[in-house]
Amino acid sequence: MAIDPQDDAKSDQKATLPGFQREAVGQSDDGGDSNAGAPADRGGLGRDGSGGVLVDDLPDDPPVGDFDPLAELDDPKPEARTHPATNQTGNAGASNTYKELAFKDYVFSDRMADWLLVYVGPNPKPYAGTYKRMVRRRSTMLISWSFPAFFFTLAWFIYRRMWLLALVLMGGPFLLVNISPVIFANTFGAVPFIGALLGKSMYLNRAFRQIYAIEQMSIGDEQKRELIKEAGGISVIGGVLGAFAMITAYGMVLVMLAALLGVAAQLPTY
Repeated sequence: MAIDPQDDAKSDQKATLPGFQREAVGQSDDGGDSNAGAPADRGGLGRDGSGGVLVDDLPDDPPVGDFDPLAELDDPKPEARTHPATNQTGNAGASNTYKELAFKDYVFSDRMADWLLVYVGPNPKPYAGTYKRMVRRRSTMLISWSFPAFFFTLAWFIYRRMWLLALVLMGGPFLLVNISPVIFANTFGAVPFIGALLGKSMYLNRAFRQIYAIEQMSIGDEQKRELIKEAGGISVIGGVLGAFAMITAYGMVLVMLAALLGVAAQLPTY
């Protein structure tokens, strides 16, 4: 059976892959011989014995021009800049620590020592001794005995214009009467010792806070002196009223104790 060369050329053209131009071996476009015996350039393609296309040696496609649509995917990404969150709690704690240190430095300064003499008023010697011990130990709370605070606790606190402390020390125990008379008696009996041991330290700490607050004001020293003198000093009328209140309180305690003893005596014994 004869094979028409034109049919073979058509069949060979149908086997050409898209994008590649295939030439038959030993055939030119005009049907004549061209480079007879030389293998045609198949662009890396070949055929096996059955006519199938071999793609094992297919080369990588070169980039077309300078256009590379995936180039930005290969570019290194800029590092994300993170801003540390502001620690409000930490800043507030640091600010409070600074204020405490500034306050303590001022408490142990010579200027505070000068203002204390103005603040205390009459009889500054006992308080000056306690303050010197505070400076040596760098502590604002010391145990220092005071006989006036022991024998005249309520009167002494009011005399030194410590109204709130007087109310807490003397009024607090009476709140325990309805709970337990025994607890009330023990608490009330401890008040004079608390006043005697911590009274001067309480007084000086009150002076420190008030003097420091006045020192922060934008006023002259003469005005500060007047304000410090008004904040401190003594209250003679307060001392008299405090003594009267103290006598009344002790009288009430004695009556209550007598009543408790009377009730206890009437209890049957077994």
